[in-house]
Amino acid sequence: MPDDEYWMSLALEQAALAAEAGEVPVGAVIVRSGTLIAAAHNQRETAKNAVRHAEMTVIEQACTVCGGWRLEDCELYVTLEPCPMCAGAAINARLKRVVYGSAEPKTGSCHSVVNLFSLPYPYRPICVGGVLEQACTAHLSAFFAARRQQKRPVRAGVLFALERVLWDTPPQTAVMRNGVALSSPTLLPLNQPQSIQKTSTPTMIGHSPDGQLFDGTEAMLAALQGRYELYLVSDSRTDTLEAFWQACGLRHYFSGIETTERTGRSLADNIRLVMKRHHLTHAVYVGTAESDRIAAQTAGRPFIYAAYGNGHPKSYQAIIHTPSELLNVLPSLLPAPSPTT
Repeated sequence: MPDDEYWMSLALEQAALAAEAGEVPVGAVIVRSGTLIAAAHNQRETAKNAVRHAEMTVIEQACTVCGGWRLEDCELYVTLEPCPMCAGAAINARLKRVVYGSAEPKTGSCHSVVNLFSLPYPYRPICVGGVLEQACTAHLSAFFAARRQQKRPVRAGVLFALERVLWDTPPQTAVMRNGVALSSPTLLPLNQPQSIQKTSTPTMIGHSPDGQLFDGTEAMLAALQGRYELYLVSDSRTDTLEAFWQACGLRHYFSGIETTERTGRSLADNIRLVMKRHHLTHAVYVGTAESDRIAAQTAGRPFIYAAYGNGHPKSYQAIIHTPSELLNVLPSLLPAPSPTT
């Protein structure tokens, strides 16, 4: 004779039908003397009816088959612990047994929140929980994970490497601070912010310590601001970056700056951190060096190669030769942001 797991597997088939219909995947069957007499699944959304839980519908079907409201020789199998309404219906129908799969910590009324079957009613079904629990829980978890993803607004971001992507600095020069060589964005003369200039040609500027903003960078950032979230991902010192934004007038375009110094985080870690901290669903990383490409690949983000720098990445999802070209590249790599973002 089939056992509890067999009948619960049939209830799981009903739960799958509920999920296909966009309903919370709860399925139920009723068995009488070893024979299946009713099967149903959650239909609240389809019927637009609060009482159309799987248990309520399957009890109604069983009453029709049995020709009466008393189901004393019947057993109910349901993939989720019944709520107060359904547990009450099981009591009123005088079911012999109620067998469920997953516990329901919010509304479960067989064990989790309250045990209605333990109260001194004239008739109380035998209750068994945890049958095929993992399979029942997996159905529910997958359904709600997919629903959360569907409801999650698209928050798309562009993550920039600073050096030779937004501004140009000589790669041959390094600054020592406390005996540690810092990357060339720190070459910005903090006491001479006016030394930052715009350059009409995206070429390196030799050994000069003055940073130059690439021509078209400001316009590109201004155009992107209303469409995407913009972030700088760098391993340079925060105070230097602050001075850079103040000096070149771009700080208001950026809603966040993440740094790796003193944290031990890698560039890939920082890309992931920006994604998580700012709830981005999609992002690209724009850089010039092989280390940028590796970081983007490690973080699972598309890499855009700014070919006007001096790096030589082995592969990339897109290539730009001037900052303004980024405007044409992004639509193919990032979805359109949700109106609410």
